[in-house]
Order: sequence, then structure tokens, then C-alpha cells
Amino acid sequence: MKSFIPLVLLTGLTVAFPSAFAHNDDYHNNKDCLSDADATRVTNNWLGIFSGNPGLINTTLSKDVTVYDALINNGNLSAIATNREDYYKFVIKFTYPEEGVIKNAKYTLEGGGLMFHTCDKIAMRYIGHAESTGKFSAPAGTPITVAVNQLLSVNKKKEINIAWSEYDLFTMLKQVGVIQNPWGGP
Repeated sequence: MKSFIPLVLLTGLTVAFPSAFAHNDDYHNNKDCLSDADATRVTNNWLGIFSGNPGLINTTLSKDVTVYDALINNGNLSAIATNREDYYKFVIKFTYPEEGVIKNAKYTLEGGGLMFHTCDKIAMRYIGHAESTGKFSAPAGTPITVAVNQLLSVNKKKEINIAWSEYDLFTMLKQVGVIQNPWGGP
């Protein structure tokens, strides 16, 4: 059942953002398509941004990147950032100890490699492990684990130009103490 859930969630992303899977005529030449090595590099860099290396934003994202994040927007489909600089500020605010709500973050592909790609899209499911900084009601050091479904669109330079994220928001908000389990128990 657990392996079925990521498939359902990734399918949900395709329904929520059908234009993300539309064929792009600019990619008619195979040399412009992602290779397996390109997709792995982009994926590792994306995860690295949140695991202690925000400088990867400058080499992994296009200058005019647009980022949609269901966690921050509570399901609203408006973008949280429309360029590298704004996304850098967002990442620093939420994921680095000086400013952030979490620390010691480490993100890895679920099951050691749940990622697949097309010519210009990468879909993945990854797991984040971190600790609370105590900025919510959970005490500092409280373990935080979140599962994320991610869809990335890349340009011909193999930079991310659009990113869509969907999180297990209920579980994460429960872990940091923002909400309590309405059914009782932990």
C-alpha cells in the first residue's frame, strides 16, 4: 500500500498541473533532452539546495524560475517565487537555522531513487528529515519528517524553470506542533 500512495500523489500532480506535461516543440531535437545523468544531476542539486547548499540555486535554477509550493500556499496555485533571488530568500527563511523553522535538513529520494524523467520534466518523491528550531510550539530538536512530491520542468540549458511541490502537510504541521491530531493520540 505504501508504494501505491506515491504513485497516486504523483498522478494527482499531473491532474492538478496538466500543462506541465504538454509536449514542448522546442525539444524536437534529442540533444536538448535530459539524459539520465542530467536528470540525476538536477535532482541531486535540487535536494542539495535544501540540505545545506543554497548556492546551488545559482547553477540549478533559471534566472526566471517560477516555483509553486502547496505547503506554503495551503493549496493556492499562485507562485511563491518568480526568480532566483526571491526563491533564495524563501529557502533561507524556511530551511536554514539562523532564520528557519527547521535545521539539520537532509533530503533523499524515497526508496533510494523514486525519480523519473521525460525530455524536459523530472518527477520525484523525496523524504526530508530535519529538526525543529523551536519557532513553532514543538521544542527545538523535535524530529521532523516530510514526504514531498515534486515536478520540475527544465529549459534547454537544463536549468529548472518551473517547480511544483506537494507535501504531506498535515503530518508536518502536526510534528512541529501547529495542529493537533483531531482524532486524538500522537
